[in-house]
Amino acid sequence: MNKYMEKFKKKSIAISSGKGGVGKTTTAVNLGLYYARKGYKIGLIDLDPLSDIEILLDLAESEKIILEKGFNTAGKTLDPYVKQVFHGFHLLFPTSKLMKQDIKILRKKLFQDFAKQITDQYDLLIFDMPAGIRDEDNLSFLPFMGSLIIVTNSEPTAHVSAGGYIKALLDYTPELPIYIWHNKYIRNPGANFNPEDVIGNYNRNSPKPARIHPNKISHIEHLAFIPSDPTLDLLRANPSVTLNILRSMLDMVEFIKEEQLKAFAIKSKIPEKTFDLIKYFLIHRSDKDSFDLFIDDLGEYVGNIIRYRMSKDNYYTNIKGTIPEGRKIFTLVQIQSLKTLFNHINTDPLRIRALRIIQLLEAAIGKQENAKRLFFVGNVSPANKRVDLEISKLLISLNNQASHLQKTVKNTAGLLLFYFSLYKLFHSETMLKLLNNFIPVRKTVRGTMVRDKYKQIQNLVEENKIYKRGYLKLIKTLYPVITKQLSTMVQTFRLEHLYYRKPDNTINKEAYVKLFSHFMHDTVNSGLGIISGFKYRPASIAFHEAADKLIRKIKDTQEPANQQAAS
Repeated sequence: MNKYMEKFKKKSIAISSGKGGVGKTTTAVNLGLYYARKGYKIGLIDLDPLSDIEILLDLAESEKIILEKGFNTAGKTLDPYVKQVFHGFHLLFPTSKLMKQDIKILRKKLFQDFAKQITDQYDLLIFDMPAGIRDEDNLSFLPFMGSLIIVTNSEPTAHVSAGGYIKALLDYTPELPIYIWHNKYIRNPGANFNPEDVIGNYNRNSPKPARIHPNKISHIEHLAFIPSDPTLDLLRANPSVTLNILRSMLDMVEFIKEEQLKAFAIKSKIPEKTFDLIKYFLIHRSDKDSFDLFIDDLGEYVGNIIRYRMSKDNYYTNIKGTIPEGRKIFTLVQIQSLKTLFNHINTDPLRIRALRIIQLLEAAIGKQENAKRLFFVGNVSPANKRVDLEISKLLISLNNQASHLQKTVKNTAGLLLFYFSLYKLFHSETMLKLLNNFIPVRKTVRGTMVRDKYKQIQNLVEENKIYKRGYLKLIKTLYPVITKQLSTMVQTFRLEHLYYRKPDNTINKEAYVKLFSHFMHDTVNSGLGIISGFKYRPASIAFHEAADKLIRKIKDTQEPANQQAAS
């Protein structure tokens, strides 16, 4: 392999998956946009015939980026095969659909004809691979890659498919660094399916000859665990502002409920590690059962976890062990502690109200998600009086107990108050109109007006100064209105203890400015399917951390001489 191909390989990242629908293309595009925003020059090569990059980036009909004449364009320059989408972000060899006859031509142009030009012009090359393990379309490109990301999610079929892909890959290019990227990750250690154990889940569902041996997977690393985030979901491209607020309030009430469980566990003298083992059972458990049914089901749940962990240590057997069934897994002292916990969680007024609110919010969210909205923030949704009443009562209860609450619960209560104020405020036609006017629009070839998502993504990636000034103007216009609404809520329901305050006990205005600014940013840009630019959402934080870790690993392979000199 010549020196340019060595450099080419170290710059190349393949993004693949065992099956479709796990977020492979979204991951590839978002990595490219994130690195472009960091100042890298990115070349994205779309090898997936089912790719929807044009849809994801909202490239208008009048600006089609496909190569109408295929890959046989004459000339020795790369320019005819390049489309600049954003500053520092290019599509290489874009086409509407990659046909089988194009694969051989494309490989020659990438790895022979234009290898030097591509290597000199780009800092990173991201390949959006086809889903699956067809040799011609997928595996044959991998010897030219410096690293491979396998995208999966928390579903058994996705893990089995990813495992099958890894098995084929280990036979084909056994030394290629492999990183597993978990999309829509849901941690649920009590299930028979462990969402972190891709290889184990594959092996348990495969005949012995097809299994992956543990000594072959030392170079496979779990790089990212990206939690599900509806506001970043491309399929929910036109979310209403009210819907975003409802989802946020649901997260906060769920968190308060979970923190209450921790407090009850401490009172019941249940060790922290034991509580962590049963927490997910308690979170999703109905509170209407008798203690006898509760303790039997809990015993079975814990026993399944232990049996699963035993079997995880051996890839070729499914050890059942001699774990006692049902409540017999617990000692008498443990059963008494669990009974105390059971009584606490079933009689606590705060938890009971939180459960009621969760049901109401889930119903309200479901109703809005099924509603037909004409455009982005949509029409004003009717006020839900039951939601208003129950959240008001919860806030009053939290305020009255403020001096006894854990710090995390009190802070979350303050955040819930802020979002409840937003919820009340954005039932106003005037507020929605101001927000709608800030969303860029474009006219389609059919003459209809639609949200210009391309322009919004461009503003995020390129940090447009005009956009920033307009955004700050919007914040300055709306912020006094939200502070007045917040003050009204506090005075009406006597919620003074839930204000965010400074050490001198004055209201922390800076905190509310930051809260409102990030709420507006996330609301305006939600539904783009883009992660870059969101600073505080859990999915964005996890994505940024994984992307930064990946680029450090790539740099380590590109500069081995410098590292040795430094050491």
